[in-house]
Amino acid sequence: MAATLLYRQLATDRSAVTKLRRDLLSLPPRMRDDKRPWREEALRYDNIWKGRHDNQSYLGRLQLYLPIGRRILENWVQKLKQDLFPRSGRWFEVGTSHVKQEPTIPILETLFTKFAREWVQLRRQASPYLRTLVTLGTAPVEIGWRVSERLAPTLVRDEETGEAIPQLEKLLDYLGPTWRQVDPYLFYVYPATVSNPWDARVLLEDALIEQAALRMMGDTDIDAAMPALGKRAVRVDKALQLLGQDGDTDKHEAEERRLQQRGFDVRRGRDPTRPLDVQKLYWKGDLGDKPLGPDGESELDIEGDAGERWYKVLVAGEDTVLSCRRVESWTGLPPYLCGKFVEVFGEFWGYGLPSVFDNLQYFTNDVLNQTGDGLVWSLNPIAALDQGAIQDPSSIRMLPGAKWLVREPAQNVKLLEPSKETAVVGMSAVQQLIALMNDVSNVAPFGGGGLNTGGRSRGRALQTAAGMQIVLSEALVQVADVIENQEDSVYNPMLRWWHTLTMQCLDRALTLRVEGRRGAGLVQAKVDAAMLVGDYEFRWLGSTHAFNMQVRAQQLLTAVQVFARIPAEVLAQQNAQIDWLYLVRQIWGEGFGMRDADRVIKEIRPTVSVDAKLENELFAVERGYEVEVSPGDNDLEHAKVHDEMLGDPRITPVAQQQLQQHVRAHMSAFVMKQMLQQQAQQQQALAQAAGPLAAILGGGGGGGGQRPPGQGPPNSGGEGRMPLAPGRTAATSSLDDVFRGLPRMGNGGPT
Repeated sequence: MAATLLYRQLATDRSAVTKLRRDLLSLPPRMRDDKRPWREEALRYDNIWKGRHDNQSYLGRLQLYLPIGRRILENWVQKLKQDLFPRSGRWFEVGTSHVKQEPTIPILETLFTKFAREWVQLRRQASPYLRTLVTLGTAPVEIGWRVSERLAPTLVRDEETGEAIPQLEKLLDYLGPTWRQVDPYLFYVYPATVSNPWDARVLLEDALIEQAALRMMGDTDIDAAMPALGKRAVRVDKALQLLGQDGDTDKHEAEERRLQQRGFDVRRGRDPTRPLDVQKLYWKGDLGDKPLGPDGESELDIEGDAGERWYKVLVAGEDTVLSCRRVESWTGLPPYLCGKFVEVFGEFWGYGLPSVFDNLQYFTNDVLNQTGDGLVWSLNPIAALDQGAIQDPSSIRMLPGAKWLVREPAQNVKLLEPSKETAVVGMSAVQQLIALMNDVSNVAPFGGGGLNTGGRSRGRALQTAAGMQIVLSEALVQVADVIENQEDSVYNPMLRWWHTLTMQCLDRALTLRVEGRRGAGLVQAKVDAAMLVGDYEFRWLGSTHAFNMQVRAQQLLTAVQVFARIPAEVLAQQNAQIDWLYLVRQIWGEGFGMRDADRVIKEIRPTVSVDAKLENELFAVERGYEVEVSPGDNDLEHAKVHDEMLGDPRITPVAQQQLQQHVRAHMSAFVMKQMLQQQAQQQQALAQAAGPLAAILGGGGGGGGQRPPGQGPPNSGGEGRMPLAPGRTAATSSLDDVFRGLPRMGNGGPT
């Protein structure tokens, strides 16, 4: 860890444990009882998604279930995921109010993009998270940090012989923040009237922990360099005794009661290796502890450290305290974020989408099952017969080629046929109910979701083009509101926590290919925690993508047409130019929604710059032959950094000679860039000086009189006139062209 945790284990402090049992451990049973109504409602919504019959009022021969509710929920999930994680473009942006910190913004964006796409796999994690959010209305997640390494055999090339030599190398499997979705059935908040998890006083998560993991926690120090901090867990043997041995009926029954109260499966038998039920609590209180000094023995009095703080408490069973320590994160907050689909003031638990259509889903299933039974009955008429006049009543069967033993069939047997219209009326009612469910709850109307369902499956709002446009616009407004709520409650705080955790826990340098600021080339640089220090603003960009892709593409194409008519010299006067490469790639990716813009629109000579400090490390290990001068390098800055390296004792005479040659190459490149810049300025000055002459040569026109100054014909190049069309330049090939461009006198000759 980059930062040492100085708060000791309080589970061995008798006074602290007594206070926890008095003020904290009496709350979990009450929190579970208060959440019981929400749990019953959430189980009903979960059955709707899974297509299970629940609370139906009609029980017939058929057990049909039409999963319209599930399709509505999945439409919402897909739409939210599409807008939160666009297939092309950035997911978030980083800003700052300090000018000196702007060069670090591309580094932060590249690093967090690597975290989100490679380590955390945030887009993959989004589907179950959004499905829980839309279905249950509340989706808590836990943000943490993990480092995972392993030894593996690899091959390295010998620089002298060129042979491959096998050796063991430590490989990095994972380094960065984590995203763990928390089961909302096992998560509790007290009081349940707060909006954010960190506004509560107690957060509780029920969990099961393996016995081997618990024993490892009991044998591991919090910090090996400071044994005074204590072990990660205490009272491990006492906690494992809660599981009981063979024949210990009382402990087994107590364990089954605890598991049933907390929502775990009690059908685990009596396996001796089964996990132990624990309570992970975060409690805002004051236990009077103080941080330890660097010596690991003395306590420090730090101003502002006293008072209520967040503590992480691990309890086995009901009251066996295994661990109690201050929250180790620099944020000082519990690591939970909670997204809500529909948030209501004064209630922590949000409302899911099924709360809008759950009764309609039940009614639709009931009507569908009644319709099915009516259809079966209408296809099977009933035979009314006189039993005394029929020799064999069992012979009256509706079978092909059946023989009925009947005396006078017309009088003794009569077929009763149920109404054939029952099934038609039922199916029509089912279609109307489906349309009603979609109109009141779906993100995309039933008839506009890409399914050819016909007119009768669409509500009245979708019978006309105007009505469909209204419903679509309302759906987009609803989606944008949900996305903005997710950004404010989950994704923006997550990025801020990632920044804090990276500064706290990043214990090594990472090599990244960073895109330069404001269109500069790629830079290969080493990133460590010191480079990320600063005050930054993070903003998720999902709400900016929540509009029609076709409209976005049309807007980008219109922008190209507008920008193409702006003369380059006008932009140059404002010290600006249009990056056409970036704009075309944005049209390909953002506008058309296509991938691999870098492969489709390639650079002729890619400008990849390497950080000067990283190049110095190559010179230090005698790999200076790999370092080259790139057109995207800041030559003066590179030369300055390399000059400082010349006095390093690690530099050998051969590497020093290579470094001096590299510095001279940078100076030559700098002189060449200056010459090219001067030539460009001279050409620009000549173009501006030729402006009046171009106005004279291109001004005037036929007709009976002269135009006022600044109102020449289009594309004439005069001041105040429209610029030339792209690709067309003003030119004169002969003296006749000059005379035709001059104003004419009354007799038709030139003035």
